[in-house]
Amino acid sequence: LGPFEGLTEVEAASLHEWQDYIRGRAVDGIERVDEVTSRAIDALHAIGEAHQGETVVVVSHGGVIHSSISKLFGRPVPHIGNCSMSELHYRAGGRWRVGTIGKIACPSGEGTLRNVDLGPQA
Repeated sequence: LGPFEGLTEVEAASLHEWQDYIRGRAVDGIERVDEVTSRAIDALHAIGEAHQGETVVVVSHGGVIHSSISKLFGRPVPHIGNCSMSELHYRAGGRWRVGTIGKIACPSGEGTLRNVDLGPQA
């Protein structure tokens, strides 16, 4: 996270570099969100092609998952927290269908499950 390493979100937000970063501008020592998203989507397509019809677990940061799903489906999705589960189904030709987004299960059994179904990709 470059200049944001070790900072809280409030501390990071006070830096001018944070404002540049969230607007998609280059910040020294950090990869732009669109670059990370592009790499993640390329990896998802490669995994989907290599494992058609199989169940595969892919683990990443909630922010990467959020930006990737939003880009894949061309629309914003609700916040996706870390330690949550999203379910995507790969279809031939690089098409995706969403099962769930940001499903959260608390270790204590308390809390909520949040499921969002965007339906089939257009």
